[in-house]
Amino acid sequence: MASVIATLGLLVIPARRRKAKREMQMKVSELRQRLGAALRIEFERAQEQSGTRIAHAVDPFSRFVRAERARWQEARTRLSALREQAAAFRHDLAA
Repeated sequence: MASVIATLGLLVIPARRRKAKREMQMKVSELRQRLGAALRIEFERAQEQSGTRIAHAVDPFSRFVRAERARWQEARTRLSALREQAAAFRHDLAA
């Protein structure tokens, strides 16, 4: 009976312990991979949502800037035309 207990204590129990450790390591590794993938997906989703929110927040300012740019371009064009007319008028007066 003592030899059976000794065999269990020296061979079977350590073998089962090693097997349990390997299984635990595999499960932990798999869980790490799944957790990493889930975190990556969630981060990308949050990043995309943040980008969308920022774009929506900036839209009114972008429209304003485009409208002002068009208005200034129109004013610049009109000013150039008026300068040409003034130069032509000065030329006519000088002649």
